[in-house]
Amino acid sequence: MAQLMENVEKEACMYKTISYESSEYLLDDNTRMVIHLNLNKVSRTSLFDLYGDRIYLCDFDSSMVLYP
Repeated sequence: MAQLMENVEKEACMYKTISYESSEYLLDDNTRMVIHLNLNKVSRTSLFDLYGDRIYLCDFDSSMVLYP
C-alpha cells in the first residue's frame, strides 16, 4: 500500500456515477440484507498492472440495511 501511495500522480480524479447498484442477500432466517458501496475518492497512480492497465486507488465506505 505504501508503494501505491508514493506513486499517486493525481490525488482526486473527477468521476461521474453511471449506475448505482446494491448487493442483496437473503439470510437463512429470511432477513434481507442490502449492502451499498459508496465511492468517495479516486486517485490515479503512475503504476500499471501485469496487463498494462493503470492502477487507481479508491477510497470508499459501505452501508448495510436489514429488512426482517
